[in-house]
Amino acid sequence: MKHSRRGFTIVELIVVIVLIGLLAGISVLVIGNWRNKNARDTVKSDLKHFSAAMETYRSVNNGYATTTGQLVSLYNGDDSSEIVIMQSTATSYCVRGKSKTDPSVIMHISNGDSDAAPGDCT
Repeated sequence: MKHSRRGFTIVELIVVIVLIGLLAGISVLVIGNWRNKNARDTVKSDLKHFSAAMETYRSVNNGYATTTGQLVSLYNGDDSSEIVIMQSTATSYCVRGKSKTDPSVIMHISNGDSDAAPGDCT
């Protein structure tokens, strides 16, 4: 008597479903980390450009700008970050950048800093 096997066993189906679930879970984590890194890099770049505009403003006006409106001609960001001057005096400043695509990404840069740092101004 010849037995013909048709279809898959329940064990084979469960193994395939588990593997597909694992691959989907891993890809979601990778994509999430990539988006967060992209948001951090964008905010960091925007803050560096804004910092350069603050330094240019200081060299012309003998003090740092106190509002973002004063830098309209010097800084034209790509609108992917919300940039706010948190503290500004004639000799120092601290600017906060927040990602519009990932609101959990907040960074800041102060005068004299070569790079943006995570978190808000202190």
